[in-house]
Amino acid sequence: MSTATIEATPQTQAQPAWRPHRWTTAEFDSLLTGGFLVEGSKTFLWDGKIIDPMPENEPHANAQDKLCRFFMGRLPEEEWSIRPAHPLALRDGYKPQPDLVVIVCPRPDRRVPTASDAALVVEVSDSSYANDADEKLPQYARAGIPRYWIVNLIARRIEVYTHPAVTSDVGHYESRQDYPLEATVPLVLTRGGEDREFGVIAVRDVLRDSLEEM
Repeated sequence: MSTATIEATPQTQAQPAWRPHRWTTAEFDSLLTGGFLVEGSKTFLWDGKIIDPMPENEPHANAQDKLCRFFMGRLPEEEWSIRPAHPLALRDGYKPQPDLVVIVCPRPDRRVPTASDAALVVEVSDSSYANDADEKLPQYARAGIPRYWIVNLIARRIEVYTHPAVTSDVGHYESRQDYPLEATVPLVLTRGGEDREFGVIAVRDVLRDSLEEM
């Protein structure tokens, strides 16, 4: 196939590169208060970009609901707050809505929880696994989230990440433990510098209504 090459004439001037606007958290919040974004929607801020996620499917919703019920049955409400799909302020330009966050109580009720309030963040993953493992995980670690769970529907396991660290401004978790379908996950949370244990959660019970073959 022949191709044609168009050469720039001396009058042609290079155009400045277009750069998308990077939203600050304050700007994002002003869009909410001004009614430009729908309050209560799942739209969130990530890396200065406003993200409007695809609707979740039933397997995702089922696993999220199961975990929420398990946590509510295990954790004293005067000590812990369970927040499904609500905003969490990590740092400027990052205000995600994780599938589930366990917050240490008490905390001021009239502000969005920050990373320092969170004892555990959970993301339920199917087609979103690469994003949850490669994009969100480093930022959760960088923010100091002490425990991060990925409920991996495709691989039929729960991945537990602990001991956040930062190397050359990049966050990572120094420990990872995978719990397959037949395993139980210890529910351990840190409060006041002390690890607290609240029994175990069976992976099969979390995924029971999320997988076609069990």
